[in-house]
Amino acid sequence: MKTPISTSLRRPHLPSLAGKLAFGLALTVAALALPARADLVVFDDHFDDNQLGTNVNGIGTGFSSFIATPFGQDGNTYARETNSLAQLSSSINAAQRESIVSRDAVEISAAGTRFEFRGVSFTNQPSNTGAPNTDRLFLGVGNTGPIADDFFESGANNMPVGFWIQIMSDSIATGTGNGAFNGVSTLFYKMPDGFRVPLASWTFETLFWDDSGTPPNNFGPVLDIALTLGATGWTLEITGDTQPGGIPITFSGAYADYGINNALIDGLSFSHFAAFNQTEAPGIILSVDRMVATHLGDLIVTTPRFSTPHYGFSTNQVRAGEPVSVIASVISAGNPVLQWQMEDFTMPGTFTNIPGATTTNLAVDTTGLGDFVPRGLRLIATEGGNSVTSAVVALTVTPAEPLMLVQDTTPPGPEVRNAGLTYTLTASFSGNLPITYQWQKSADGTVWMDIPGATNDTYQIASLTAGDTGYYRLFASNSEGTLASTPSQLTVTAGAVKYLWSLPVSFIGLTAEEILNSFPDTKIAGAMMCQNGVNPVVVNLSSGSPIAFARPNNWATLAGGNGFGGGAFPGTNTYTTTGNAQFDTCLNNYYFDGFSRMITMSGLVVGRQYSVQLFALDGRGGTLNPPAVARTSNYQDPADPTDVSATFAMSEFVYVVGTFYASNTTETIQQNLLNNGAGNFNCMVLRAVGWDPPPYITRQPQDVGGYLGADFTFIGAAAGDSTIADPVITYRWQAGPVGGPYTNLVDGAKYSGTTTDTLTVHDVTPADAAVVYVMVASNGGGSTTSREASINAQPAPEPILLGHWLAGSPDLTDVSGFRPAGTHDGMIVGFGSVYYFTNDVPPGATGMNALYLGGDVAVAIANTSTALDVGYMDTFDDTINNRFTVMFWAKGFPPGTWAPAFVAKRGEDNVGWQIRRLSGNGNPGFTLRGTPGADDPNGSIAVDTNSWHHYAATWDGVTGVRRFYVDGRLSNEVLGDTGPMATAPTYRLTIGARESGTAGTEEAFFTGTIYDVRIYNYALSAEEVGTIGRVAPMPLTWQSLGNQQIFTWPYGVLVESTNVLGPWTPVPGATSPYTNDTVGPQKFYRVRNP
Repeated sequence: MKTPISTSLRRPHLPSLAGKLAFGLALTVAALALPARADLVVFDDHFDDNQLGTNVNGIGTGFSSFIATPFGQDGNTYARETNSLAQLSSSINAAQRESIVSRDAVEISAAGTRFEFRGVSFTNQPSNTGAPNTDRLFLGVGNTGPIADDFFESGANNMPVGFWIQIMSDSIATGTGNGAFNGVSTLFYKMPDGFRVPLASWTFETLFWDDSGTPPNNFGPVLDIALTLGATGWTLEITGDTQPGGIPITFSGAYADYGINNALIDGLSFSHFAAFNQTEAPGIILSVDRMVATHLGDLIVTTPRFSTPHYGFSTNQVRAGEPVSVIASVISAGNPVLQWQMEDFTMPGTFTNIPGATTTNLAVDTTGLGDFVPRGLRLIATEGGNSVTSAVVALTVTPAEPLMLVQDTTPPGPEVRNAGLTYTLTASFSGNLPITYQWQKSADGTVWMDIPGATNDTYQIASLTAGDTGYYRLFASNSEGTLASTPSQLTVTAGAVKYLWSLPVSFIGLTAEEILNSFPDTKIAGAMMCQNGVNPVVVNLSSGSPIAFARPNNWATLAGGNGFGGGAFPGTNTYTTTGNAQFDTCLNNYYFDGFSRMITMSGLVVGRQYSVQLFALDGRGGTLNPPAVARTSNYQDPADPTDVSATFAMSEFVYVVGTFYASNTTETIQQNLLNNGAGNFNCMVLRAVGWDPPPYITRQPQDVGGYLGADFTFIGAAAGDSTIADPVITYRWQAGPVGGPYTNLVDGAKYSGTTTDTLTVHDVTPADAAVVYVMVASNGGGSTTSREASINAQPAPEPILLGHWLAGSPDLTDVSGFRPAGTHDGMIVGFGSVYYFTNDVPPGATGMNALYLGGDVAVAIANTSTALDVGYMDTFDDTINNRFTVMFWAKGFPPGTWAPAFVAKRGEDNVGWQIRRLSGNGNPGFTLRGTPGADDPNGSIAVDTNSWHHYAATWDGVTGVRRFYVDGRLSNEVLGDTGPMATAPTYRLTIGARESGTAGTEEAFFTGTIYDVRIYNYALSAEEVGTIGRVAPMPLTWQSLGNQQIFTWPYGVLVESTNVLGPWTPVPGATSPYTNDTVGPQKFYRVRNP
C-alpha cells in the first residue's frame, strides 16, 4: 500500500525564477576565482571499508540503514557499502525502499557549513519492472536523527525537517509525492509545521530517464552536489552536468525570501546526511562515492585582482614602467598579519616575501621587468594558528614601448568647411600608458600653440568660425618620449549648409529612362548598387549614357549597416516595373538595417558641383501617417545635424536628390533609419552638374600574393559618361612608393598590359614587391587614380615531404625522413579491434602495406599534440600553417554526415583541417579552418565505395589557391583563400578518423582500406598530383564465343558509345565478366575510373 504524501505546500512571495537564475550565474562566474579560507572538515566518509555502519578511514562514525520489503527481498534490494560506494537499490517495485542516515549530526557553523555529495551516479536496476506510480529519489540534510527510517513513504508532517533534493521528479515539492519520473529535479525545504517550500527546480542537459524511453535514458553523468547553509541563506551547486544550453546548475537565496525564520534555520541546528530510494520504471540504483561536511572558516582571503586604471579595464599584462596594483580582500574578526610574495621565475613554485608589502594593496614596480616572464603573486594572511594563502595570480610584463602613431590626424586635410558647422578631429597613439594628449593649432604649420582643455584623442569644434582656420595636430607624451600626428589643414568659409535636398520624388509607374534621365545638364560621375561582387551591373538606356553600377568598396563605400541582401523588400514583393531588368536588379538588392549608415563617395573634384540620386526602398506597408507603422528614413550631412532631408516612408518608392559642392575628394552622406534602425539602402547615381566628370572606378585592383619568379596580375576597371566630349576611357598603370610619386610603366619583358585594365608583372623580384601599383583611368573629363595595390612575393618554399606512412613495410612507420626516426610513427587508437595490413593495394602498386580499418579504429601520429605528447613537434601545425599538400589512396566510402574523415588534424571548432565526406552533396572534400574562403566547399566528383581512389588536397596561403583532386582530376577550387590557417596543436594528426573536441578521443571513423599517406610542406601542382594520383589506363580484354563477346576488366565502369567521339554512357548492370550479343547494332566499349 503506497501512502500518499500530504499536499500542504507553502508558496511565499518569491523573487522571480529569472532573478534567481541570474544570481546563480553570477555566483558561477565568481566561483572561477574562489577565495581562500581557513575551513574545517567535520565529517568525511569515503565509503571505503565495506561497512555502512563504520568509517574507519574518515571522520565520523558511519551510517545507519533502513530497508522496507513488503513483497519480499532478493539480492537486488539493498542499502550497502561496496567498491568504495554507498548504494541503494530496489529490485521489485516502489513498495521496496531504502534509506541511509549519518550517525553523526553536523552543526551549522556561524560562517556556514557546506554539505557535499561527491560522485553521485545512477544506474538502471533491470529487475525492477513495476508500474511508474511512485518515484521518490532523494539526497539531503535534515533532522532525521541517527537512525534511518521510512522517511518519505508517510505523510508530509512526518517527513524530517531539512533541505531535500529530489532527482528527476518534483512530486513531493509540488504535490502528493505519487507519480512517475517527469525529468524535473527540485530543491525544497521541509518546515517543522509540515509545509514544504520549493527553493529551486531544473532539468539536466544530459542526465535523463523516465518510463517512456523517449528520448533514450542517459545515466552517464556523474554529479558532485554541494549544498551550503549559512547564517542568512543557502547555495546549491551541481557539477558534472548543466541545464539545457550549458547553463550551470547554481542557485542561491536568502532564507527570509522563503519564509524560513532561521533560528539556526528553523530548528535545523544539527543535521544528518541522508539518502532515500523508492523508484520503479525505471528502477534506479543510487550510488554515492563520498559525503563531506565542512565548516567554512571566518579568515578569508579573496583571489587577488589587478588594477590598471590607465587601460580602462583590468589586465595582468602590462609594459615595463606602467603602473599596476594587485588588490585582495581579507575578511577576519581579528587583526591578521599580511605578507605579499612573488614567485621566483627561475624556480617555479618558490615564493619570496616582497619587502614592505604588508597591506591588501600591492603597487608593483614594473620598471626593471619587461622580459615577458609571468610572475606569480599571492597574499598570505596569518592570525593566531591559522594561515591562509590566496590563489596565485600571474603578472606578465612586456618591454616598454615608445609612442607609435596608430591613427593619423583624421580628417587628414586639406578640409574646407562652412562656418557654423560642427567639426571633429581624431588621432590616436599606442605605447606605454598613461599617454598624455594635447591638441595644438598653428596658423602656418610651424609654430604650435596648445588648445586649452583639448586633452583627449578627439577634438570637436561645436560651431566653426573664420578664426578656426589653420593647422591642427595631436601632441602625445608618455614615459618613453613624445610624438605628434601629421598636421591637418582646415579652411572655414562663410556659406550655407553643404547639401540641398529635394523633396522625395515618387517613381511608381515610371520607366528606367524616366527615373534616370530626368536630370538635364548633368553627366554620370558615379553609380553604386548594394550587392557584394566584383563586376558592375550596367544599365543600358534607350537614350543618354549607359550607367555602370559598381559594387560597394570601389568608388563608394558603405558603413554602419548589418549586411547585404537580395529580393528587394524583405517579406513582400519585388519591384519589377521599370521595364529594365538591370535597373530592377539594382533596386532589388539592398544594404539593410543599422541606425546611422555612412555612404562615402570618393574621387570627387574639389570645388565642383554634384547631385546624388539616392534610392532606399522597402515594400512592406506603412506611410508617414501614422508614422508608427512606417519604415522611415532621411539623409543628412554627418557633420551638420541641421542639414537633413525630408523624412520619407520606404514603402512609398521614392528617391531623394542631394546637391552639393565638393570641399574634399571624399564626401559622406549619413542615412538615418528612424524605425528602430530597420530599413534599406539600394542604390545611388552621382552626377556632375554642368561639367564633364572624369571616370569612376568600378573595380579596384586588389593586393596579390605569390612567389618570387612568378607572374602577378592586377585587374581594374572604370566607367564614365558616354555623352561627354572624348568619352573613351584609357588606362595607364603606374608604380612607385606608398603615397607616390608614381612612374608610368611600359610594356616589355617586365610588364604587359600597361595601357589596359589588366596589368601583369612578369618574373617578380623583391624590387617589384617593394613598390605599389595604381591604375589611372582617363577620359575627356579628366583622370581618376585607383587605390594602391601591392605584391606579396615570398621565396618559393623548398619542397619537402614532411610525413609518409603506409608506403613501405606493413607497419605504421613514418618513412619521410624529415624528422628523426620514430618521431612521427603511427599508433592504433579507437575502441574497435579490426584492422590488418593487406595486399589489396591500388592499381599498379604491389606489396602488403595497405591498412584495412574495420570501424571504430584509426591511426594517430605520435608527437603531434601539445596536450598528449611530451615530445610534441610542430611539423603538422606551424610548419604548414601557410601551405601544404595531403594525399593518399583510399578504398571505401561508407555513408555518413560530415563523415568519414580520411586524414585530419581536428578540422572542427574553427581549427585545423580534414579530408572527409561533406554533408552538402555527400562527395569527398577538403575542409580548412581559419582562412577567408569557405570552410567546407563541396567537391564535384562523386566516388564509389568498392574501388580505389586517390585524393589530394593542396593549399597555398600566399597565392590564396585551395584545390581538391580525386584521381588526379580537379574536384574543387577556392580562390582568395589566403593564410595563415588556424592550426590545431592540441590535437593529434589522425588517419582514418578525426579527434573529437577532447584530445585523445576519436570520431568520424573511416571503414575501408587506406594506402600511401603523404604530407608535403607546399602545394603540389596539378601535374605533380596527376603524376602520383592518376589511375593508370585500365586493361579491357575480350573473348569471342560465337556471336557473343565476353569482356573482362580488373576495376572501373564499362561504358559504351555508338561512335568513338561519344557520348559514352555506363552499360546498365555491367560487371566483369560481361557478355555482349554481337547481333545488335555496332558499339564501342571502354572502361573508365572512377
